[in-house]
Amino acid sequence: MAFYSVLGFLRPAIFIFLLPIYLSDLAVDEYGMYGLMMDFALLSTIFVSLKLNTSMLTNYYDFLGDQLKIKTFLSSTYTFSFLLGLSSIIILYIIGPWLFGNLYSSESLLFFPFGFIVVLFTAITEMNMTYIVYLKNRKDIIKYTVVLLTQVFSVVILQVIFIVFLERGLQGALEGILFGNILVTLVILLLEKGILNFNIDWKMIKSSLKFSVPLIPYLVIYWFLTRSGKTFLEHYASVETVSIFTLLITIAGLVIFGVEAVVNAIRPFLFEQFAKGENRDNDQVSLLTRLIINGPLLIVPCIILVGTNIHLIPGDPIYRIVDQYISFATFVLFVFVWARLFYQQLVFAKRSNWVTYMSFVVFIILILAFLYFIPRYQIWGVLFATVIANSIMAILFYIIAQKFLRVSYNWIDIIGIPALMFAILFSLEYLFKSNGWSLSVFGFVQFGILIFLILALNWKNIKIYKRLFGLNKT
Repeated sequence: MAFYSVLGFLRPAIFIFLLPIYLSDLAVDEYGMYGLMMDFALLSTIFVSLKLNTSMLTNYYDFLGDQLKIKTFLSSTYTFSFLLGLSSIIILYIIGPWLFGNLYSSESLLFFPFGFIVVLFTAITEMNMTYIVYLKNRKDIIKYTVVLLTQVFSVVILQVIFIVFLERGLQGALEGILFGNILVTLVILLLEKGILNFNIDWKMIKSSLKFSVPLIPYLVIYWFLTRSGKTFLEHYASVETVSIFTLLITIAGLVIFGVEAVVNAIRPFLFEQFAKGENRDNDQVSLLTRLIINGPLLIVPCIILVGTNIHLIPGDPIYRIVDQYISFATFVLFVFVWARLFYQQLVFAKRSNWVTYMSFVVFIILILAFLYFIPRYQIWGVLFATVIANSIMAILFYIIAQKFLRVSYNWIDIIGIPALMFAILFSLEYLFKSNGWSLSVFGFVQFGILIFLILALNWKNIKIYKRLFGLNKT
């Protein structure tokens, strides 16, 4: 499972690997527009295929033991995703210019060519995700690796070619993603003969849509909670300001990658304990929940180090202002880690309806906070609104989760240690700023202190984690 987690991390990490190229070879406004297009892409994935590929996560297991039905299910969902994507492309070709005219205020953000390229590659990506999930379910690590690495390396290489050598700017960056995913499609068609088969089993499709369509409202809300900040900011600030915020969130967003990687790795162990009810091992639950919090916490000083030394990456000097925001931005996103922890309780208790209800409440609060704070404070406004929403979401998830699955948390581990680390971080930052000292040096100082403290506070548990996850050498 760790290998799958590493491969899964590579896909979103593409945009971290290519950061030096984005900053040095894209104009400042182009990088801001690129960030907006990536957010539009994530929103598009919800609608271009009605998230049909999510049904592969669960419905696949309805056909275990019957390889013929599994193959029929795969080809039906893959082909129907192709048809849905084609329909979405036609519809958005017609309404796309109107949509962009209402979604964005900048006249530079055009549906043709930018938005249309995004629609093309999201339709292809969603279709291909059906096969990727299928391979993961089958534990076919060889084909899974081939497909994932094809996607990662083709996008990286093609973006470098289009941006650096052909100097196609923003359009080239989007074209690199498009052609990279077309290449992935060709690889899939070679690996899985007959996957694109118009002899569709409509009963299977109906069952799949019953699973995927009800998820759409929650996925839209989740997009607003995690990705809409740049879109709101674009209405009240320049595209250059959006570029700075895009860079800020790209770096600070590593906290989210961290918590997702940890949760995916330990979820089976945590759910195994939840399933024991009153007989669960509370010490083991404490160890696992501590890891969910302290794993991403270990990434925090690394993020601050990068953000305060962003001037070392070639690019426009305007990006250097990121060092003023990076500490607070990282804290804002770290609050989301607590929400993800309590979310696991609700998932295990099969209370996804409550997740949607609570997320909708937080969504309303976030929109109101955006409308109040962003016109007044711009980037700070996005951060203020987001930390309020994330905090309320964490509290609501905890309260509701405890009603359905009571868990005794070690609050020193999950609240006390992070609170101490951020208190030290903000105190150091205040000391350096108030004395006019270099924030670059601050980045190195906080890195040394926080890494040492986090490791020292968790050192005695490392051997326990090795034994728990079967990592001891035999």
